[in-house]
Amino acid sequence: EVYCDGVRIGKIIGVADYPGNAVYMVGQTSGKTEYMIPAVKEFILSTDMEKNEMQVKLIEGMRSDEN
Repeated sequence: EVYCDGVRIGKIIGVADYPGNAVYMVGQTSGKTEYMIPAVKEFILSTDMEKNEMQVKLIEGMRSDEN
């Protein structure tokens, strides 16, 4: 489960490997909104493997349905 500011935004549905770093693709079950979050410490705030949770920071342009 992936959270931003305490709100669930979805689950990791894929990982894309780019030369600079990996990018997590996070989606909701509805499939309407997807986020592309670089796997770097500026955006991945914490991970809890026991709870299967990740806390992230989102910025403009990460959401697929943004203009």
